[in-house]
Amino acid sequence: WDEDGLTYARRMAPARAGEIGLAIARLRETWPGRKIWLVGTSRGTLDAASAAATLGDKGPDGLVLTSTIGRDGKQGGTVLDLALDRIAVPVLLVHHANDGCAVTPPEAAPRIRNRLTGAPAAELVMMDGGDSGHGRACDATTHHGFLGIEGKAIRAIAAWIGSR
Repeated sequence: WDEDGLTYARRMAPARAGEIGLAIARLRETWPGRKIWLVGTSRGTLDAASAAATLGDKGPDGLVLTSTIGRDGKQGGTVLDLALDRIAVPVLLVHHANDGCAVTPPEAAPRIRNRLTGAPAAELVMMDGGDSGHGRACDATTHHGFLGIEGKAIRAIAAWIGSR
């Protein structure tokens, strides 16, 4: 179980995508005509990518995945286990070259990007620099969370979304 009570399998299930779809529908009602982008980080990449792959035209207008789960940590799956070819919206992957988290290895990011064959655009931004921080390798206070280069990562994401 994740600390928030969600297993990896639950995050990747169609029912979870449906929950996210309800939130997207509500946002579309509240702000008609606005583009809705899903952003998932680490374990949240499972939720975001699964929703984008499952919901079709009821899903987001774009997807950003940061520190993406690309290696099975014996918890139940990775983004690579999803039907990534069914994602039909622009996708930006942002990863840190020195991410030390066992389930988000930098070398998995290009494989994930290459599987996004249905996306009209799929780009990988590999960040470098910042601070190695302290704590567990999968915590936000390390390269995994872009410690020390948060602003640089946010600007790269915002610029990419803005160019769409």
